[in-house]
Amino acid sequence: MAITISAGAKKADLTEVLANLAAQNAVLIQQNADLAEVIAALQVPPPNGSGNETINQLIGNRNDTETDSTTIYARLMDLWGDWHGEGFIYPDLAAPVTVTSHADAYTLGNFTEIVPANAIGGAFHIHHMHLSSPDANGQYVLVLYNGTTELARISVSRTDKKDDVEGLDVRMPHCVANSQVQAKLASSNAASEDDLDVRLWYHLHS
Repeated sequence: MAITISAGAKKADLTEVLANLAAQNAVLIQQNADLAEVIAALQVPPPNGSGNETINQLIGNRNDTETDSTTIYARLMDLWGDWHGEGFIYPDLAAPVTVTSHADAYTLGNFTEIVPANAIGGAFHIHHMHLSSPDANGQYVLVLYNGTTELARISVSRTDKKDDVEGLDVRMPHCVANSQVQAKLASSNAASEDDLDVRLWYHLHS
């Protein structure tokens, strides 16, 4: 903004001009500060940084991994893996693992190891179980564990007309790489330690 000052201008006039300039400068300083705040709010935070923790904060600004679970990519890959990922079984080309119930009705027996630690080298998701050869009629409750942390509970039965169980879909959290998977079994039969054979179906997530 150009300001013209005549040769005959009085000191009071100059003082007023300087005051106006100072006021305009203060406005510009505030406008610059406001603009800086707007620019800062529009800036993209660094990948995986503060303010970029969930898919609701910013889409696509993450170093995505399939096991992250907080990004759209990870969730889509999880769904893709469930339906189209290569399937595996454990034990593979070996007899299933026999899990034995407690002798008291509806009381869980001891831990039985299904998958040893370090046997599955990537993060994995169990989505199906093959349960077979229950050795007595009755109701069975199988509890699956990641180490000693419960993953899922599955209920099956054997009757005179249905003496085997076979495959069941299950829902449970992912297991990190090298996890140990264990199981406990309970049955409705009193004074009887009943057996159930277990095999897992899973797919990898890394």
